[in-house]
Amino acid sequence: MRFSYISAALSALSIALAVPTPEGENKPAEQQGQAQPQTQTQDQAQKVIPPTYTGGEAIYYLQERQYGTCMEVHDDSDHVVAISYKLQGTYLPPPHCGREVEITNVGGGNNNNDVGKKIRARVVDTCTVCDTADMEMSVGTFQALKGGELDPNGNFTIDWQFV
Repeated sequence: MRFSYISAALSALSIALAVPTPEGENKPAEQQGQAQPQTQTQDQAQKVIPPTYTGGEAIYYLQERQYGTCMEVHDDSDHVVAISYKLQGTYLPPPHCGREVEITNVGGGNNNNDVGKKIRARVVDTCTVCDTADMEMSVGTFQALKGGELDPNGNFTIDWQFV
């Protein structure tokens, strides 16, 4: 008889631990109150839009196959840039190394060539003399935005953002 008392006690315990659900099924009590996976609606999921840096000055500099602060070597024809120390900080390696930027030529310089032209380039260095929106560019990047010219003044105005 002792065996039947234990069986009856275990049956009663399992019934007591079960919690009815709306579908009429039973769930163990330890699952009660646990977070359930939630699906996000389209209204809840908002895309983060990176800031656009406007009115920056674009200048070119020679890569000369030298290491930049991101510890990479590039040719002058590569589409690479150096962004302001105000964004890169004093960390090594700088936090934006390898990030891609989209740059727009908004005018200025000699002849205003290719105003509105957009290209993408990679951040591989830090510009120690640039203000926040300014950017040093490889010759290849500069020429791609200026219709193949190296402007005699060496600069024009840009807007840009991380992509």
